[in-house]
Amino acid sequence: MGKGLALKIDTSGARAMIERKMRALLAVPVAAVECAHEALKLLTERTPRSDQHYAGPHTADMWMVRVIDAGKIVEVTHPFNRAGATHPGSGELVNDGTHNLLGTLEFGSKPHVITAKDGKPMRFRIAGIGWRSSYIVNHPGTRPHHFMRDVSEIIRGMFKARVEELLRAR
Repeated sequence: MGKGLALKIDTSGARAMIERKMRALLAVPVAAVECAHEALKLLTERTPRSDQHYAGPHTADMWMVRVIDAGKIVEVTHPFNRAGATHPGSGELVNDGTHNLLGTLEFGSKPHVITAKDGKPMRFRIAGIGWRSSYIVNHPGTRPHHFMRDVSEIIRGMFKARVEELLRAR
């Protein structure tokens, strides 16, 4: 009778690979939450602050971290990113669906005319002069600040380094 064939499968390499992947799956949400909170701090520091004195929180202080679907999605967001958003202090519309205050701060704007709505004059503060009101304002435009882009680059590198650090530690 002939010899039987035996097939041996060494699973130790596959087991090690699966264990590495499991460690990575556990490390990613931890690193994402840590980096999201760091992004929150950086965005709060870097969001441009004007000398306008509205009641309520400043735009820079309203960033938040949302953890969605048990950590599968970690999002750093701002209430002004929603169409129809109004400033909690002034009640002023800050995102009408086509114009977003955060986008204007990030990318800048060209000079433009602003007209009052509802027949009421707009009130605004001019540095060194004080409060003024008008029905029409020739806005000089806004320079781009690129604060969101800068923070995104910082966090991207930080996230990669943190995941690698967590993988080495486990």
